[in-house]
Amino acid sequence: MGMVELRPQESVFFPAPYDENEYTPLIITSQRVLQMEGDKRREMDGGKIGFVGRSSTRPLIFFGLFFLLCGLPVLGYGAYLWISVLGMPTFEEKPPSVEDPGFEDPGKVRIWAIVLAAIGIVLLAIGLLLAKRKRHLVIVRGEKKVMKLKVKDKTAQQQVMMTIQAMMNAAKASAQAAAAAPKPEEKPKEKQKTLAMPAPPPGPPGKR
Repeated sequence: MGMVELRPQESVFFPAPYDENEYTPLIITSQRVLQMEGDKRREMDGGKIGFVGRSSTRPLIFFGLFFLLCGLPVLGYGAYLWISVLGMPTFEEKPPSVEDPGFEDPGKVRIWAIVLAAIGIVLLAIGLLLAKRKRHLVIVRGEKKVMKLKVKDKTAQQQVMMTIQAMMNAAKASAQAAAAAPKPEEKPKEKQKTLAMPAPPPGPPGKR
């Protein structure tokens, strides 16, 4: 039945609706949790799950801080260059009266300032995007096995947790009902009567 062959009386809770012909990395049914990672497949029965929790982390926070720390000085230096020639005419507008090789054209300085400021802004934007990126997980643990289920956002994280908890409650209820169900009484076996056979009559005494 598609990717997952359902057991008897097993229905899919998540995702809803479920398309059996579409690849789904996470499937929660009424009896188990299944996780697909490429060709690998992991599953855990609902009756064996003992803990369900959540985890939200920022896995790229250090890369984000690196880009932020690189972008700030670049942007600051570009702003410094722009301010240093603020209000000064370019060489095309007013040629210098004295040729000084150490004195740069204010027009070129403004171009460098714009380029550096743009690079700094790009680095800051990349750093912010990397720092804001979050990874949401639902952790399922039971019988020396741990499954880390990846979800796209907090809404999906809450939905998966509630679905697994509902499945756990249903599995426990069915197990308790099965344990409380009266066992069929076994009828005692009737003892078989044995008939005593009459002893044979004594024969004539033997001759000596």
